[in-house]
Amino acid sequence: METQITGTMSTCARRTARCALAAAAAAVLLHAGTAWAAAPANLSMRITVRTLFVGSPGTYHITVVNRGPSTTDDVVTVHDTLPPGLSFASNDGNWACSADGANVSCTNIAPLGIGSSTFALVVNVDDAAVPRVVNQFTLSYAGDTTPANNSVTRSTIARRPRFPVPTSPATATPRPGTPVPTHTTGPSATPAATHTPVPNITDLMLTKTVSGTFTVGSTGNYLLTVNNLGPATTNTDISIVDTLPAGLTVVSASGSGWTCGASGQMVTCHNGSALAPSSTTAVMLTVSIAAAAAPTTTNTATLSYAGDSNAANNTAHRPTTVRGG
Repeated sequence: METQITGTMSTCARRTARCALAAAAAAVLLHAGTAWAAAPANLSMRITVRTLFVGSPGTYHITVVNRGPSTTDDVVTVHDTLPPGLSFASNDGNWACSADGANVSCTNIAPLGIGSSTFALVVNVDDAAVPRVVNQFTLSYAGDTTPANNSVTRSTIARRPRFPVPTSPATATPRPGTPVPTHTTGPSATPAATHTPVPNITDLMLTKTVSGTFTVGSTGNYLLTVNNLGPATTNTDISIVDTLPAGLTVVSASGSGWTCGASGQMVTCHNGSALAPSSTTAVMLTVSIAAAAAPTTTNTATLSYAGDSNAANNTAHRPTTVRGG
């Protein structure tokens, strides 16, 4: 039977495309009655994670790479036995994750073509994680041709928040017989202090893009975008300061949730709204363009947030070509 089918497929290959369906049917018959074998593919993983903070969710970004030669046709699974101090919270992406205690399994039953697929594994972080956790991930696929590259270990710093929640001092109990002082509150009493929230620790990133062509005598637009890379939602003010270079003058600055103002060349914008992980918020800055900006100018803006865990990505530079009027 196999010889007849092989002959049929070979003959079709020498004829016109009308034989394509016959060849496909022959391939199905060739595998009939045999055990299923997963398509061969070389899978590997990349894992990224930022510093973990006690009391805030941490996120492992897991990328599974298919280097070919085939698209997967069986279940692909990522296993993770969480170390002490971490517990499963949730996941985000096209993968399905479940946990049995510290044992987490994330599966993908959809075909994974040559390329990559990324999902996020979110964990809770407690004191047992400090000062460092070592987390090992293992990838499995029945047709994997190179299982030697299926294990990744990540050693990650874990810290307690830099802004601990203040605790109220205990009230001393007076000795028996000790007079208890009384306090009178009058019109001149000092008002109670306003509570200032402790900033949630998270990583914000600022990017700046140019909209349209900058020409002397006209206006141009910069889009300033704040991206919350996680792991927490912001709960205090976010601000952007943009000091315009010579030749550029502010016309307007606005964005949903933002309040902006200008003093000379300095534009300042504030946003007190909560910004969740993986979310963005933006300011559109419109400027008028004078000859002093030509032929090129560089505009720099800086982002500030009290709980930002990574200041390295808080400044955005945008070199801009300016055409003569």
